[in-house]
Amino acid sequence: MTFLPVTSWNDWAALATIASLAIALLAALIAWRQIKHQLVEGRRQSAFDAFLHFSERFLEFMELRSELKDRFERKDKALKLREIKFFYQKYWTIQINEWEMFRAGLLPVDVYSGWLCYVHDNIVGDFRMGYFDATGQPTHMTAKQAFETIALGQLMRSQPECRDFFQLLANRDHVWTPTHRPENDARIAARVDDMRKFLTEMRQKYQIAAAWRLA
Repeated sequence: MTFLPVTSWNDWAALATIASLAIALLAALIAWRQIKHQLVEGRRQSAFDAFLHFSERFLEFMELRSELKDRFERKDKALKLREIKFFYQKYWTIQINEWEMFRAGLLPVDVYSGWLCYVHDNIVGDFRMGYFDATGQPTHMTAKQAFETIALGQLMRSQPECRDFFQLLANRDHVWTPTHRPENDARIAARVDDMRKFLTEMRQKYQIAAAWRLA
């Protein structure tokens, strides 16, 4: 090994500068790795928090749905259209918030694809919520009507990307109807896989970064 001769203090100073620069670069690299690790962990934590948040909100929504259905079956004439509209407003607000988290890259495709199967059912399927009109007669609002009037007609009017996303979902082939239930795991898995493909297409369309996995 050959060393360059050091003949003056200037040479020593130059070597010291090079050594200091190397140390500084090493420190910067270590710091960057720490920051990157913190960002990764932070995004993973954000994804996990979003998962818990929406899971809790959906459970609350399902409790409200059960309560309204029970009131209708008991012929509670105080159950009016405004309560059904509030129910669907609550439901679609959750869906819009989930889309926003997916759009921000904080909701993993593997999670969102399963949730979207239920949303797709509500857009295309023959779900309905009953209530009593002004004369006390039983009537209903379908989930499709709610999607068209409340979701698209009201809540998404100022969110063109969100509106476009759910309209594309509505136009996607639907393999489930109340008379043709997905009776086996293979059919359910196929539907989830189709939603996964749909979300992959949407990630490319809107240039959405991949969310960190929850585990």
